[in-house]
Amino acid sequence: KGYVTNGLGVESRGYDSTYEYDPSTDTWTVKTAAPVSNVALYVAFSIDTLGYYLAANKFWSYSTTTNRWDSLPDFPGSNRDAAAVVSMGHSAYVIMGEYGKILNDIWQYRPDCPANIINEISLSSKSNIFCGSASIDSIKADSIAYASTVYQWLTSSDSNSFTPLTGSDSVRLLKRTFNNTTYLKRVVTLTAGCFDTSAAIGIHVISISKPTIDTLTNTSLCAGDTVVLACMDTLKKSWYLNDTILTDTGKIFKTVKGGLYKVVVTTLHANCKDTSAEMKISYLSRPVPIITQVGSSLTTGAYAYYQWYDTALIPGANGKTYTPSHNGLYRVSVEDSITGCTGSSAFFTYRPTAVSNVPSLGDKIQLFPNPAGGSITLTSLNGNESITIINEFGQLVHSYQAASSEQTFDISGLPSGSYFIRITNITNSVLKHFVKL
Repeated sequence: KGYVTNGLGVESRGYDSTYEYDPSTDTWTVKTAAPVSNVALYVAFSIDTLGYYLAANKFWSYSTTTNRWDSLPDFPGSNRDAAAVVSMGHSAYVIMGEYGKILNDIWQYRPDCPANIINEISLSSKSNIFCGSASIDSIKADSIAYASTVYQWLTSSDSNSFTPLTGSDSVRLLKRTFNNTTYLKRVVTLTAGCFDTSAAIGIHVISISKPTIDTLTNTSLCAGDTVVLACMDTLKKSWYLNDTILTDTGKIFKTVKGGLYKVVVTTLHANCKDTSAEMKISYLSRPVPIITQVGSSLTTGAYAYYQWYDTALIPGANGKTYTPSHNGLYRVSVEDSITGCTGSSAFFTYRPTAVSNVPSLGDKIQLFPNPAGGSITLTSLNGNESITIINEFGQLVHSYQAASSEQTFDISGLPSGSYFIRITNITNSVLKHFVKL
Protein backbone atom coordinates (compact mmCIF):
# COMPACT_ATOMS: atom_id res chain seq x y z
CA LYS A 1 0.00 0.00 0.00
CA GLY A 2 0.99 3.62 -0.54
CA TYR A 3 0.16 6.83 1.32
CA VAL A 4 -0.14 10.47 0.27
CA THR A 5 -0.47 13.33 2.76
CA ASN A 6 -0.39 17.11 2.91
CA GLY A 7 0.83 19.44 0.14
CA LEU A 8 -0.31 22.46 -1.88
CA GLY A 9 -3.00 22.55 -4.53
CA VAL A 10 -4.29 25.01 -7.06
CA GLU A 11 -3.57 28.63 -6.17
CA SER A 12 -1.25 27.42 -3.35
CA ARG A 13 -4.19 26.08 -1.36
CA GLY A 14 -2.95 23.95 1.54
CA TYR A 15 -4.13 20.42 2.30
CA ASP A 16 -3.74 18.23 5.38
CA SER A 17 -5.59 15.15 4.04
CA THR A 18 -4.05 11.69 4.17
CA TYR A 19 -4.95 8.96 1.66
CA GLU A 20 -4.15 5.26 1.45
CA TYR A 21 -3.86 3.55 -1.93
CA ASP A 22 -4.47 -0.24 -2.22
CA PRO A 23 -3.08 -1.52 -5.52
CA SER A 24 -4.87 -4.86 -5.11
CA THR A 25 -8.27 -3.17 -5.36
CA ASP A 26 -7.09 0.01 -7.10
CA THR A 27 -8.87 2.12 -4.48
CA TRP A 28 -8.05 5.24 -2.41
CA THR A 29 -9.19 5.51 1.22
CA VAL A 30 -9.25 8.68 3.35
CA LYS A 31 -7.20 8.42 6.56
CA THR A 32 -6.61 10.65 9.56
CA ALA A 33 -5.52 14.12 8.48
CA ALA A 34 -1.90 15.14 8.93
CA PRO A 35 -1.10 17.31 12.02
CA VAL A 36 0.02 20.24 9.81
CA SER A 37 -1.12 21.65 6.51
CA ASN A 38 0.07 23.96 3.76
CA VAL A 39 3.52 22.31 3.61
CA ALA A 40 4.86 21.53 0.16
CA LEU A 41 8.50 20.51 0.68
CA TYR A 42 8.26 18.28 3.72
CA VAL A 43 10.39 15.18 4.23
CA ALA A 44 8.65 11.79 4.41
CA PHE A 45 9.91 8.21 4.72
CA SER A 46 8.87 4.84 6.12
CA ILE A 47 10.53 2.21 8.27
CA ASP A 48 8.75 -1.13 8.74
CA THR A 49 5.01 -0.39 9.34
CA LEU A 50 5.44 3.26 10.35
CA GLY A 51 5.58 6.37 8.22
CA TYR A 52 7.48 9.48 9.29
CA TYR A 53 6.92 13.13 8.48
CA LEU A 54 9.46 15.99 9.00
CA ALA A 55 8.52 19.66 8.45
CA ALA A 56 11.24 22.17 9.46
CA ASN A 57 12.17 20.60 12.84
CA LYS A 58 8.78 19.07 13.76
CA PHE A 59 8.68 15.28 13.56
CA TRP A 60 5.72 12.87 13.56
CA SER A 61 5.09 9.18 13.01
CA TYR A 62 2.02 7.61 11.36
CA SER A 63 0.85 4.09 12.19
CA THR A 64 -0.85 2.26 9.34
CA THR A 65 -2.20 -0.21 11.89
CA THR A 66 -3.94 2.31 14.19
CA ASN A 67 -4.38 5.14 11.63
CA ARG A 68 -2.89 7.57 14.17
CA TRP A 69 -0.34 10.39 14.05
CA ASP A 70 2.04 10.70 17.04
CA SER A 71 4.34 13.63 17.79
CA LEU A 72 8.00 12.67 18.23
CA PRO A 73 10.88 14.70 19.74
CA ASP A 74 11.98 17.60 17.53
CA PHE A 75 14.52 16.93 14.84
CA PRO A 76 17.92 17.78 16.46
CA GLY A 77 19.50 19.25 13.33
CA SER A 78 18.89 22.53 11.54
CA ASN A 79 15.38 23.24 10.27
CA ARG A 80 15.04 21.87 6.76
CA ASP A 81 12.74 21.17 3.84
CA ALA A 82 13.24 19.36 0.54
CA ALA A 83 15.79 16.89 1.89
CA ALA A 84 16.53 13.59 0.23
CA VAL A 85 15.74 10.44 2.25
CA VAL A 86 17.09 6.92 1.97
CA SER A 87 15.60 4.08 4.07
CA MET A 88 17.76 1.01 4.64
CA GLY A 89 16.84 -1.75 7.05
CA HIS A 90 15.92 -0.24 10.40
CA SER A 91 17.43 3.19 9.63
CA ALA A 92 16.59 6.19 7.52
CA TYR A 93 19.08 8.85 6.38
CA VAL A 94 17.97 12.47 5.93
CA ILE A 95 20.37 13.98 3.43
CA MET A 96 21.03 17.68 2.93
CA GLY A 97 18.02 19.94 2.26
CA GLU A 98 17.46 23.68 2.45
CA TYR A 99 15.94 26.22 4.78
CA GLY A 100 16.95 29.67 3.64
CA LYS A 101 20.30 28.18 2.67
CA ILE A 102 21.63 24.92 1.27
CA LEU A 103 22.41 22.33 3.97
CA ASN A 104 25.04 19.62 3.45
CA ASP A 105 24.81 17.43 6.56
CA ILE A 106 23.42 13.88 6.85
CA TRP A 107 21.36 12.54 9.78
CA GLN A 108 20.60 8.94 10.67
CA TYR A 109 17.32 8.05 12.36
CA ARG A 110 16.70 4.75 14.12
CA PRO A 111 13.30 4.23 15.72
CA ASP A 112 14.67 1.47 17.96
CA CYS A 113 17.15 3.90 19.62
CA PRO A 114 16.19 5.72 22.85
CA ALA A 115 14.49 9.01 22.18
CA ASN A 116 16.87 10.95 24.44
CA ILE A 117 20.32 9.60 25.22
CA ILE A 118 21.67 11.57 28.19
CA ASN A 119 24.97 13.03 27.04
CA GLU A 120 25.99 16.33 28.59
CA ILE A 121 29.52 17.50 29.40
CA SER A 122 30.85 20.49 31.35
CA LEU A 123 34.04 21.71 32.99
CA SER A 124 34.64 21.13 36.68
CA SER A 125 36.18 24.63 36.94
CA LYS A 126 34.07 27.78 37.31
CA SER A 127 35.62 29.38 34.24
CA ASN A 128 36.56 28.04 30.82
CA ILE A 129 39.29 30.68 30.36
CA PHE A 130 42.81 29.72 31.41
CA CYS A 131 46.14 31.54 31.45
CA GLY A 132 49.11 29.91 29.72
CA SER A 133 47.70 26.37 29.80
CA ALA A 134 44.63 24.54 31.05
CA SER A 135 45.17 21.71 33.53
CA ILE A 136 41.84 19.90 33.76
CA ASP A 137 41.35 17.51 36.66
CA SER A 138 38.01 16.32 35.34
CA ILE A 139 35.50 17.20 32.67
CA LYS A 140 32.16 16.35 34.22
CA ALA A 141 29.75 14.19 32.22
CA ASP A 142 26.27 13.03 33.09
CA SER A 143 26.13 9.23 33.20
CA ILE A 144 23.57 7.28 31.23
CA ALA A 145 21.56 4.25 32.18
CA TYR A 146 22.47 2.02 29.25
CA ALA A 147 24.65 -1.05 29.44
CA SER A 148 27.75 -1.70 27.35
CA THR A 149 28.15 1.92 26.32
CA VAL A 150 31.18 3.05 24.29
CA TYR A 151 32.59 6.55 24.70
CA GLN A 152 34.79 8.57 22.39
CA TRP A 153 35.96 12.14 22.98
CA LEU A 154 36.55 14.43 20.02
CA THR A 155 38.78 17.51 19.85
CA SER A 156 39.01 20.57 17.62
CA SER A 157 41.02 23.78 17.57
CA ASP A 158 38.32 25.82 15.82
CA SER A 159 35.00 24.18 16.88
CA ASN A 160 34.39 23.04 13.29
CA SER A 161 36.51 20.03 12.40
CA PHE A 162 36.62 17.43 15.20
CA THR A 163 38.96 14.43 15.38
CA PRO A 164 39.17 11.61 17.96
CA LEU A 165 41.21 12.36 21.08
CA THR A 166 43.73 9.59 21.75
CA GLY A 167 43.15 7.57 24.94
CA SER A 168 39.76 9.10 25.68
CA ASP A 169 37.33 6.18 25.91
CA SER A 170 36.01 6.86 29.43
CA VAL A 171 32.88 8.54 30.77
CA ARG A 172 34.94 11.47 32.10
CA LEU A 173 38.02 13.08 30.65
CA LEU A 174 40.58 13.06 33.47
CA LYS A 175 43.94 14.75 34.07
CA ARG A 176 44.42 16.56 30.80
CA THR A 177 46.54 19.63 30.01
CA PHE A 178 45.77 21.83 27.02
CA ASN A 179 48.31 24.43 25.88
CA ASN A 180 46.06 25.94 23.22
CA THR A 181 42.38 26.76 22.89
CA THR A 182 40.53 23.46 22.43
CA TYR A 183 36.92 22.41 21.84
CA LEU A 184 35.65 19.03 23.04
CA LYS A 185 32.68 16.79 22.30
CA ARG A 186 31.75 13.33 23.56
CA VAL A 187 30.16 10.63 21.42
CA VAL A 188 28.07 8.04 23.27
CA THR A 189 27.41 4.83 21.32
CA LEU A 190 25.09 2.06 22.53
CA THR A 191 25.50 -1.60 21.63
CA ALA A 192 22.54 -1.37 19.27
CA GLY A 193 24.47 1.14 17.19
CA CYS A 194 22.53 4.13 18.50
CA PHE A 195 24.73 7.12 19.31
CA ASP A 196 24.58 10.71 20.44
CA THR A 197 27.08 13.54 20.19
CA SER A 198 27.16 16.12 22.97
CA ALA A 199 27.27 19.84 22.45
CA ALA A 200 30.83 21.19 22.29
CA ILE A 201 32.51 22.91 25.21
CA GLY A 202 35.37 25.36 24.72
CA ILE A 203 38.57 25.49 26.78
CA HIS A 204 40.05 28.90 26.00
CA VAL A 205 43.78 29.22 26.67
CA ILE A 206 45.30 32.72 26.65
CA SER A 207 48.95 32.48 25.69
CA ILE A 208 51.33 34.93 27.35
CA SER A 209 55.07 35.14 26.73
CA LYS A 210 57.41 35.71 29.65
CA PRO A 211 58.53 39.36 29.54
CA THR A 212 62.19 40.32 29.50
CA ILE A 213 64.03 43.39 30.73
CA ASP A 214 66.81 44.91 28.67
CA THR A 215 69.10 47.69 29.85
CA LEU A 216 70.23 50.48 27.58
CA THR A 217 73.04 51.29 30.04
CA ASN A 218 75.30 49.27 32.33
CA THR A 219 73.79 47.51 35.33
CA SER A 220 76.62 48.82 37.53
CA LEU A 221 76.73 52.60 37.56
CA CYS A 222 78.22 55.44 39.50
CA ALA A 223 76.06 57.13 42.14
CA GLY A 224 73.72 59.68 40.57
CA ASP A 225 73.87 58.22 37.05
CA THR A 226 70.58 57.30 35.33
CA VAL A 227 69.97 53.69 34.32
CA VAL A 228 67.49 53.03 31.49
CA LEU A 229 65.51 49.78 31.55
CA ALA A 230 63.24 48.61 28.72
CA CYS A 231 60.47 46.03 28.34
CA MET A 232 59.10 46.14 24.80
CA ASP A 233 56.16 43.79 25.51
CA THR A 234 52.89 45.21 24.15
CA LEU A 235 50.83 44.16 27.19
CA LYS A 236 50.07 46.35 30.19
CA LYS A 237 53.17 46.66 32.38
CA SER A 238 53.84 47.20 36.09
CA TRP A 239 57.40 47.86 37.26
CA TYR A 240 58.65 46.67 40.66
CA LEU A 241 61.68 47.56 42.79
CA ASN A 242 62.50 45.05 45.54
CA ASP A 243 58.94 43.61 45.19
CA THR A 244 57.34 47.05 45.70
CA ILE A 245 55.18 48.25 42.80
CA LEU A 246 56.20 51.52 41.16
CA THR A 247 54.04 54.08 39.38
CA ASP A 248 55.72 53.62 36.00
CA THR A 249 53.81 51.59 33.39
CA GLY A 250 55.68 52.44 30.18
CA LYS A 251 58.02 50.42 28.00
CA ILE A 252 61.01 52.57 29.03
CA PHE A 253 61.84 53.01 32.72
CA LYS A 254 64.52 55.37 34.06
CA THR A 255 65.90 55.22 37.59
CA VAL A 256 68.75 56.40 39.80
CA LYS A 257 68.13 53.79 42.51
CA GLY A 258 69.82 50.44 42.96
CA GLY A 259 68.06 47.17 43.75
CA LEU A 260 66.20 44.28 42.12
CA TYR A 261 63.90 45.31 39.28
CA LYS A 262 61.22 43.22 37.56
CA VAL A 263 58.22 43.85 35.33
CA VAL A 264 54.80 42.15 35.39
CA VAL A 265 52.70 42.09 32.20
CA THR A 266 48.92 41.64 32.23
CA THR A 267 46.51 40.73 29.43
CA LEU A 268 43.47 42.91 28.79
CA HIS A 269 41.18 39.90 29.03
CA ALA A 270 41.10 37.36 31.87
CA ASN A 271 43.80 39.28 33.76
CA CYS A 272 46.50 36.75 32.87
CA LYS A 273 49.94 37.74 34.22
CA ASP A 274 53.58 36.77 33.85
CA THR A 275 56.69 38.15 35.53
CA SER A 276 60.16 38.77 34.14
CA ALA A 277 63.36 37.60 35.72
CA GLU A 278 64.81 40.11 38.18
CA MET A 279 67.55 42.49 37.06
CA LYS A 280 69.99 43.78 39.68
CA ILE A 281 71.08 47.41 39.40
CA SER A 282 74.14 48.33 41.48
CA TYR A 283 75.41 51.83 42.22
CA LEU A 284 79.06 52.44 43.05
CA SER A 285 80.25 55.21 45.35
CA ARG A 286 81.97 58.18 43.76
CA PRO A 287 85.40 59.19 45.08
CA VAL A 288 85.53 62.28 47.31
CA PRO A 289 89.09 63.64 47.10
CA ILE A 290 90.43 65.90 49.87
CA ILE A 291 92.87 68.71 49.07
CA THR A 292 95.70 69.60 51.45
CA GLN A 293 98.27 72.35 51.08
CA VAL A 294 101.91 71.35 51.38
CA GLY A 295 104.08 74.41 51.18
CA SER A 296 103.01 76.35 48.13
CA SER A 297 101.45 73.31 46.43
CA LEU A 298 98.07 71.58 46.61
CA THR A 299 97.87 67.77 46.69
CA THR A 300 95.28 64.99 47.04
CA GLY A 301 95.07 61.16 47.29
CA ALA A 302 96.01 58.47 44.76
CA TYR A 303 93.61 58.12 41.82
CA ALA A 304 93.74 57.07 38.18
CA TYR A 305 93.21 60.54 36.75
CA TYR A 306 93.25 64.18 37.94
CA GLN A 307 91.99 67.53 36.66
CA TRP A 308 92.48 70.74 38.63
CA TYR A 309 90.17 73.76 38.45
CA ASP A 310 90.00 77.29 39.77
CA THR A 311 86.91 78.95 38.34
CA ALA A 312 87.51 76.97 35.15
CA LEU A 313 89.46 73.96 33.96
CA ILE A 314 93.22 74.53 34.24
CA PRO A 315 94.84 73.12 31.07
CA GLY A 316 97.63 70.64 31.80
CA ALA A 317 96.88 70.44 35.54
CA ASN A 318 96.47 66.65 35.58
CA GLY A 319 98.76 65.50 38.35
CA LYS A 320 98.27 64.49 41.95
CA THR A 321 99.92 67.79 42.97
CA TYR A 322 99.34 71.26 41.59
CA THR A 323 101.13 74.52 42.40
CA PRO A 324 98.83 77.55 41.83
CA SER A 325 100.15 80.78 40.38
CA HIS A 326 97.89 82.93 42.57
CA ASN A 327 95.76 82.65 45.64
CA GLY A 328 92.06 81.77 45.35
CA LEU A 329 89.64 78.83 45.37
CA TYR A 330 90.70 75.49 43.81
CA ARG A 331 89.16 72.06 43.41
CA VAL A 332 90.21 68.79 41.80
CA SER A 333 88.19 66.17 39.86
CA VAL A 334 89.46 62.57 39.97
CA GLU A 335 88.69 59.11 38.58
CA ASP A 336 88.75 55.99 40.78
CA SER A 337 91.19 53.37 39.49
CA ILE A 338 88.90 50.45 40.38
CA THR A 339 85.33 51.58 39.71
CA GLY A 340 86.04 54.19 37.03
CA CYS A 341 83.67 56.59 38.81
CA THR A 342 84.58 60.25 38.92
CA GLY A 343 84.21 62.67 41.81
CA SER A 344 85.13 66.21 42.76
CA SER A 345 86.55 67.76 45.90
CA ALA A 346 85.18 70.74 47.76
CA PHE A 347 86.75 74.12 46.96
CA PHE A 348 89.98 74.76 48.81
CA THR A 349 91.12 78.32 49.65
CA TYR A 350 94.74 78.65 48.62
CA ARG A 351 97.17 81.21 50.01
CA PRO A 352 100.93 81.14 49.47
CA THR A 353 102.89 80.19 52.59
CA ALA A 354 105.25 83.18 52.36
CA VAL A 355 104.97 85.39 55.43
CA SER A 356 104.33 89.09 54.85
CA ASN A 357 103.24 91.93 57.09
CA VAL A 358 101.37 93.46 54.16
CA PRO A 359 97.71 92.35 54.05
CA SER A 360 96.82 90.50 50.86
CA LEU A 361 94.28 91.85 48.42
CA GLY A 362 91.87 89.08 49.44
CA ASP A 363 92.18 89.93 53.15
CA LYS A 364 91.60 93.63 52.55
CA ILE A 365 88.56 93.46 50.24
CA GLN A 366 85.25 92.45 51.84
CA LEU A 367 82.12 91.05 50.07
CA PHE A 368 78.62 91.27 51.58
CA PRO A 369 75.92 90.12 51.96
CA ASN A 370 76.65 86.46 51.27
CA PRO A 371 74.35 84.71 50.40
CA ALA A 372 72.71 87.55 48.48
CA GLY A 373 69.45 88.05 46.64
CA GLY A 374 69.39 91.41 44.83
CA SER A 375 72.90 92.90 45.07
CA ILE A 376 76.42 92.42 46.49
CA THR A 377 78.88 95.05 47.69
CA LEU A 378 82.69 95.10 47.61
CA THR A 379 84.59 97.42 49.98
CA SER A 380 88.22 98.55 50.44
CA LEU A 381 88.87 98.71 46.73
CA ASN A 382 91.58 100.96 45.31
CA GLY A 383 89.22 102.08 42.54
CA ASN A 384 91.28 100.71 39.67
CA GLU A 385 90.48 96.99 39.84
CA SER A 386 88.96 94.86 37.08
CA ILE A 387 86.00 92.85 38.42
CA THR A 388 84.41 89.79 36.76
CA ILE A 389 81.56 87.50 37.89
CA ILE A 390 81.90 83.81 36.85
CA ASN A 391 79.38 80.97 37.29
CA GLU A 392 80.28 77.55 38.69
CA PHE A 393 80.95 76.25 35.18
CA GLY A 394 83.68 78.85 34.61
CA GLN A 395 81.57 80.96 32.26
CA LEU A 396 81.87 84.77 32.34
CA VAL A 397 78.59 86.35 33.47
CA HIS A 398 79.46 90.07 33.95
CA SER A 399 82.55 92.28 33.92
CA TYR A 400 83.04 95.69 35.59
CA GLN A 401 85.72 98.32 36.24
CA ALA A 402 85.94 99.65 39.79
CA ALA A 403 85.57 103.42 40.02
CA SER A 404 85.64 103.89 43.79
CA SER A 405 86.61 102.14 47.02
CA GLU A 406 83.11 100.68 47.40
CA GLN A 407 81.12 99.16 44.57
CA THR A 408 77.61 97.60 44.56
CA PHE A 409 76.55 95.21 41.79
CA ASP A 410 73.00 94.21 40.80
CA ILE A 411 72.72 90.41 40.70
CA SER A 412 68.92 90.12 40.75
CA GLY A 413 68.91 88.82 37.19
CA LEU A 414 71.23 85.90 37.90
CA PRO A 415 69.83 82.37 38.37
CA SER A 416 70.18 80.93 41.85
CA GLY A 417 73.45 79.08 42.44
CA SER A 418 77.15 79.41 43.23
CA TYR A 419 79.27 82.18 41.68
CA PHE A 420 82.80 83.56 41.88
CA ILE A 421 83.91 87.19 41.70
CA ARG A 422 87.49 87.84 40.56
CA ILE A 423 89.13 91.15 41.59
CA THR A 424 92.35 91.96 39.74
CA ASN A 425 94.70 94.92 40.08
CA ILE A 426 98.08 95.60 38.54
CA THR A 427 99.99 93.31 40.94
CA ASN A 428 97.54 90.78 42.34
CA SER A 429 94.30 88.91 41.82
CA VAL A 430 91.80 87.45 44.29
CA LEU A 431 88.80 85.10 43.86
CA LYS A 432 85.84 85.28 46.21
CA HIS A 433 82.83 82.96 46.33
CA PHE A 434 79.18 83.94 46.86
CA VAL A 435 75.79 82.28 46.64
CA LYS A 436 72.86 83.83 44.73
CA LEU A 437 69.53 83.07 46.42
